Amino acid sequence: MAHTATGVEFRVLGALEAHLDGTPARVTAALQREVLAQLLAAQGRWVSDELLVDCLWPEHPPEGAMDNLRALVSRLRALLDPGKRGLIAREPGGYRLSRELAVVDDAVLEEALEGGSAGPRSAAQRIDLLERALATWRGEPYAGLSDRGHVAVERARLLALREEVRLQRLAVLLDAGRTSSVLPELERLTVEAPTHERAWELLALARYRAGDQVEALATLRRARALLLDDHGLDPGPRLRRLEADILAQDPALDLTAPDLPASDVTASDRPAPDRPDASSVGAHAVSSPDGTGGGAGAPASPALPRPLTSFVGRDGEAAELASLLADHQLVTVAGVGGIGKTRLAIEVASRHGDAYFVDLAAVREADRLADAVAEALGVLPTGGEAGLLAAVGGRDLLLVLDNCEHLVGEVAALVQRVLGAGAGLRALATSRVPLGVEGERVLNLAPLEAGSAGVDLFLQRAGTAGAETSGLRDAALVERICRGLDGVPLALELAAAQCRVLSVHQVADELDEGFELLTTPAAERGEGRSLETVMTWSVERLRPDARLAFEQFSVFEGGFDLAAARAVHGRGGVVHLLVELLDAGLIVVTDHREGRRYRLLEPLRALARRTASEEVLRGARDAHARWVADLVTAASGELRGQHAAAWFERLDTDLPNVRAGLRHLVDTGACDLARAVAGGMGWFWYRRGQVAEGLARYAEVLAMPVAEDDVEARWDLGRCQIGAGMLHYLSGDVPELLALGTAAAASATAAGDAQTAALSTAYLSYFRAYSGDLAGSREAGAQARSLAGSAPDWVLAEVLMVEGQLLRAIGDHEGAADTLQRATAIADQHHHGWAVGSTLWIAAKVAWDRGRPEEALEHATRAAVRQRSDGDVTSWLVSLHVAAGCAAACGRAAEGARLLGAVRARAAQVGFSPEVMDPLDSPRTVSAVRDGLSPDELERETAAGAALGDRELQDLLGSLAGETAALS
Repeated sequence: MAHTATGVEFRVLGALEAHLDGTPARVTAALQREVLAQLLAAQGRWVSDELLVDCLWPEHPPEGAMDNLRALVSRLRALLDPGKRGLIAREPGGYRLSRELAVVDDAVLEEALEGGSAGPRSAAQRIDLLERALATWRGEPYAGLSDRGHVAVERARLLALREEVRLQRLAVLLDAGRTSSVLPELERLTVEAPTHERAWELLALARYRAGDQVEALATLRRARALLLDDHGLDPGPRLRRLEADILAQDPALDLTAPDLPASDVTASDRPAPDRPDASSVGAHAVSSPDGTGGGAGAPASPALPRPLTSFVGRDGEAAELASLLADHQLVTVAGVGGIGKTRLAIEVASRHGDAYFVDLAAVREADRLADAVAEALGVLPTGGEAGLLAAVGGRDLLLVLDNCEHLVGEVAALVQRVLGAGAGLRALATSRVPLGVEGERVLNLAPLEAGSAGVDLFLQRAGTAGAETSGLRDAALVERICRGLDGVPLALELAAAQCRVLSVHQVADELDEGFELLTTPAAERGEGRSLETVMTWSVERLRPDARLAFEQFSVFEGGFDLAAARAVHGRGGVVHLLVELLDAGLIVVTDHREGRRYRLLEPLRALARRTASEEVLRGARDAHARWVADLVTAASGELRGQHAAAWFERLDTDLPNVRAGLRHLVDTGACDLARAVAGGMGWFWYRRGQVAEGLARYAEVLAMPVAEDDVEARWDLGRCQIGAGMLHYLSGDVPELLALGTAAAASATAAGDAQTAALSTAYLSYFRAYSGDLAGSREAGAQARSLAGSAPDWVLAEVLMVEGQLLRAIGDHEGAADTLQRATAIADQHHHGWAVGSTLWIAAKVAWDRGRPEEALEHATRAAVRQRSDGDVTSWLVSLHVAAGCAAACGRAAEGARLLGAVRARAAQVGFSPEVMDPLDSPRTVSAVRDGLSPDELERETAAGAALGDRELQDLLGSLAGETAALS
């Protein structure tokens, strides 16, 4: 790396390092590193004081935070810019780091991409450039630093750039004729990053060039399934075009004469470099960028165990651990048994020049501790602890103390004495609980990401065990296994080992048997590992109240927050209990928009439910269901207001809990609470288009007994009845809707629920009119207007919306337009987004009736945009459906056909049909589109619409409205 005038170099592709004139600059204080990282990540741009303060103290900035910030910057200048060249400049309201006065290794990725693309360089030169760029990668960018401010953005950018460099290298190799050598790495990439379309494209092309057209097409089908079914993404045009070209056996896909002679690729015909050169990253180099590390290669120190398997998926944690060891004498990797603590410690320690491993699992007596450490160091134990301290004093070594949990206090005391013997000593401990020593830094190890690194680990271990290839290629099946085991490495390895005798499908099915599969014959003889054994150890050492909380929290599905934990535990001190569970590695903590959430790993949930008493589980499930009822009640009052989007998101987050809570209430016959939950969920199910699930739950709840004189029960009953009725409306079952609407109006009136009574009666008015009962429709409409006076103000907007529909039905288009305009104004005033969008949807039909297709198209596109902004599904699709017809009426039938194709494709995915829901008006839409095109044109355009991605659909809608910028 070239030197600048100031001689300052920064390395950010891994743990942050600074070098001044070739010598490491000791920027070790955490706050200093945070400031430096934010300034570097800003890429030479100004960084405000406020942002830096927020990143340094995100919770509660101290008094005098600005003075503290100035002091931190001053110390950085003294360390990094002793010549006062202006490396870190003060600008109004902030600071800027001048990249012109420094060299930063992040530039190498963009330079490699630019130089590695097609151009004047030969293939060998481009491959060399790309591989040298990959060799600079030491791990996750800015590893160990916060995910805030500019660092969060820059980290994501660099990770994406690195993936582009890896793919560009593979593309050059593929074009150079090295098909067989790129296939394994491309297969791994599609497992690691299943949403990266470029990797799928290259893999399919490589298989095609290898002479396997069938497998190439199967690859593209798997890509489509993963993108669409698992991630909700539409395959892009490049993948669709490649599939068409492969089907046609387009000659353009064939390999052209490569410019890479065999002699030039001897060093390149291999997977991307696993590790950077140790000389370029210093003594604490970490695992390779892709997490595979050095496999079973010999560690740098002979005093460390030699792993027999490759290191997978912990590159970020390895970088963070290496950074912690560089700055602290004692670091403990903590976590539940089987989470991968030992493997991570060995991987990081293998890069230390003088590291020694002490396995404490077999040491049962405290007086044997010093002897065990001495033996690992090669020191004669005859001198006792004094001899050990004398032997290590003055040395620069790393002591790895593995499995400390059963002698925590004794290990802590010994470590303090050993580290006191010399400043160059470091201790890396692995334990299921922290040692609790002053100055200890703890790295709580979480599971592997089940859908990426977890899959990679399972695939590697299962392949080694002899799993059948067809099973390993079933990405959905493998991911199901990994998610069921929650990414716990030991669980994944034990499950993969069963592939010696079971197929991958059988392994997935047998996991329902719990821990039985997750063991080995040696474990059954007391000689090996079993998941239950290692996890039970942590649970049995919990205090009684923490053990109770652990068992209670197993009833949560998909995680929980602090309020939920308090509700289910029912006692005080929950924060302390969560800390104890976290220290024991029994819960995982994740950040969420509304605060932190907690989750038991799936194997631990199974263990808790198996060991807890029936009394504890019943009490916890009852408390959980009551919490669910409170959550749904609070949400239901907000789903039509200003904060609707946030509450829909909250219910999305806790939907697994809502399902579990409602299931328990139905199963135990808790009629009142079951009705309250189901009634409160009606609007959520309707807006999200969850017709089948909602109707199934309503069938169960409406079958529960209710006393005629129970006013509160009839209140909730009415809401269940109208909720079920609206879902029948979405499914096109008008008779059932009329029956349920009539029952809902009666129940709500008897209970004094003006809101439900007004809405039920209004909807009855509309559907009676369309079924031919105009007299009954007028009577219900008058009742609805009267009831709306006693209901919340926003109810009137929906009542007027229905009135507008009725006026349209009798041909009073002018009156309908005026009434709908009033409804829109009231809905806007009360932030009732759905009513605004739905009223515009009806207004579009009225404008079309009046021969004003341009006005109709404007209303329909505005309705679609408004509904989509709330995350609506069904109302968004019906608005798009009408917009298709309006476009055709404006002479834009081709665009209307594409829109119709897009609607039908998305509706099929969610099990909903706008044409069934709106049987009166949808035929006009379909006819308008069909009449404007020839049969061939219609087929071609609707097919093109079905293939549109979300961004392309948004652009189409914008072009129809003539205001793309506003719609974006």
